[in-house]
Amino acid sequence: MVLHLSMRCSSMGHTTVTVALLSSATVHVILTGFVLQLAKLSLLDSSSRTFSAPINSYAIRALFLLPFGASKALANLLAGVLVRVRDFKNQWGGTSLCLAVGWSALLLAPAFLLVSEARASYAGSWPFAALATGTVLGVEQGLTWSASLLRAMDAAGKERAGLASGWIETAGYSAIAAAAVLITTLETKHVKCAFTDVTRSATCAKVATSCASPSDWTAACTGECTCHGYAAIAATATAVAAIAVPTAG
Repeated sequence: MVLHLSMRCSSMGHTTVTVALLSSATVHVILTGFVLQLAKLSLLDSSSRTFSAPINSYAIRALFLLPFGASKALANLLAGVLVRVRDFKNQWGGTSLCLAVGWSALLLAPAFLLVSEARASYAGSWPFAALATGTVLGVEQGLTWSASLLRAMDAAGKERAGLASGWIETAGYSAIAAAAVLITTLETKHVKCAFTDVTRSATCAKVATSCASPSDWTAACTGECTCHGYAAIAATATAVAAIAVPTAG
């Protein structure tokens, strides 16, 4: 009887820990996906509207995507090594380290955007914003997303590891989709545009009579109608994450 009760209590305790770890991993990956998408879209939307980069240039997009992809790949590898090596020696030590470093890296993204936006008229402002922000966002996603995924799979056990993986991926990409929808509303409220000069080119004057919001912006007025406020969107999203992350554990 005593042995039976002991086993029951042990099973309940294990279930409680599993649910707590799965919940923590879910919150971390939702915040990662949400903030990552807002920061990424803020950067890409500002490329032409703030930094006057050619809107259809593949090179412009590559300046962000290459450092993002490379840093994310390396961070994924590092997360796997840290979680597997350190977690055996110190339970969840590697996971906690990945989450701490990943979220710390994210704090640099809005800082780079704010600095670049303030110097938008300088020629090197967009390359700096794309390279620097792309790198730290890749590091952030590679570490926090991977660590959250591995934590969930370990907590669920071998038999339910696949289910845990599917759940975490669904939660994260749902957050990315939600942020993609929300960015339009945030742009309307926080991004302001204006003509840089009273005198406009004939091409711009022909297609645009107003430049007050992102919806007024047109490619024909690149460099003449400029918008500011994208960095504030990324900074606000990061601040929300910074407040919420400690509660996730």
